Amino acid sequence: GVASLSGWVPHYAREDAAEVIAASAGGVQRPLPPMLWGHGEADPTVTFEAAKAGLPVLQAAGVEVDFKSFPGLGHSAGEDELEWLAEWLQ
Repeated sequence: GVASLSGWVPHYAREDAAEVIAASAGGVQRPLPPMLWGHGEADPTVTFEAAKAGLPVLQAAGVEVDFKSFPGLGHSAGEDELEWLAEWLQ
């Protein structure tokens, strides 16, 4: 699986995300890894709005995304977010 904390899908990658994901599989049909994505709602570096904009792009490309927001969290990893990540990894 893939875990992202305070991440985003850049503007230049949004239009062709499905093509890039498909090409990375080398033409072989296989399931995509699940993704856990946590983001602080108070992140001044990668804004929460920028993060949310990438969610439908990944979902449309067939990625199963478990997205969770963390109120008051900036561009860092908080205890609640790390506990959530640890549970997901088990």
